[in-house]
Amino acid sequence: MMVLMVKVALLYWREDPAGRGISLAIRDLLNEYGELSGKVSLVELGKNPLTITQDDVDSLGINTDSHIVVLSKHSSESGRPSLTVHPAGNPSNDAALGGSPRRLSYSTPLLMKLLLSMLFKKVSGSDITGFYVGLEATHHGPTDLDNPLCFIEIGSTPEMWVRVDLHRLVGEAVLGALNDFLSISEQSCVVVASFGENHYPARLTRRVIESNICVSHIIARYALKNLDEGIVQQALTKSVPPASMVFIEKNSVSRASENVILAKAKELGIKIEYY
Repeated sequence: MMVLMVKVALLYWREDPAGRGISLAIRDLLNEYGELSGKVSLVELGKNPLTITQDDVDSLGINTDSHIVVLSKHSSESGRPSLTVHPAGNPSNDAALGGSPRRLSYSTPLLMKLLLSMLFKKVSGSDITGFYVGLEATHHGPTDLDNPLCFIEIGSTPEMWVRVDLHRLVGEAVLGALNDFLSISEQSCVVVASFGENHYPARLTRRVIESNICVSHIIARYALKNLDEGIVQQALTKSVPPASMVFIEKNSVSRASENVILAKAKELGIKIEYY
C-alpha cells in the first residue's frame, strides 16, 4: 500500500452530493494552486465519513501526520441555509451519528480558523445572502482517529447540497485556507476550549474571526448536563496543539459543571475567561 505523504487529506463520501460537489470544484481549481501540489490530496470514501475508523484511514494510505478535512453536507431540522466548520466528537452518551460515546476527535484549531475566515471572505465577496456562516459545536463521529480532523459543510437541505455555486465557493475557501495553513511555519493563534452557547455559537464565531484565538472543541450548552472530567480533559487536550485557554459562557454552566472545568483547567495550568 502506498502511503500518501501529504500535509492535508480532503475526504468526501461518493454518496454525499455536497461533499462530492465540493471535491469536483477543488479538482477544477487545483491548477491555480500549484504550490499545493504534493501537499494536498482528495480522497474518495466508500462509506459515510461519520463512521470511519483508524483502520479505514490506514487502508487509504493517509499519513499519520496528515490533517484531515471532511467535505460534507449538513442537515438540520430547521433547514437553515448554512456554511459551517466544526470539530468532531460525542460529548455525551449519544453516538447515533457515528463514533464512540463520550469521546472527542483530535481537532485542528488553526486550520478551522483559516477555513472559517476564508468562508467569511468568500461569502462577503459574493451575492450569496441569508446563510449562517460560522462554527458549529463539537458533534458526531468519527471520534477514534489519530489524525487531527475537522468538517466543512454545506447545509441544510438537498436543494443547497447540489448548488454548484456553493460547491465552488467552498472549494475556493478550502484551497485558500490550505494555502495559508501550509505556509505558516508555527502556530499563530491561541487555542481555546469553549463551554456554552448553542449549537451555532455566533459570539464565539465572531471572536475567532476578529481576534487571534482558535478553538479546539466547542461543548454546547445542551451538552453541559453530561459534562464530566473526561470530557473536559479531552476538550483541553485533544487538538493539535492542545488548548491553552478556556472560555466559559456566563449563566449557561451549572455550578457543578463549572467546578469540573475549573479543577481540570487548574490542574493543566490553563487560563479561564468568562464571556
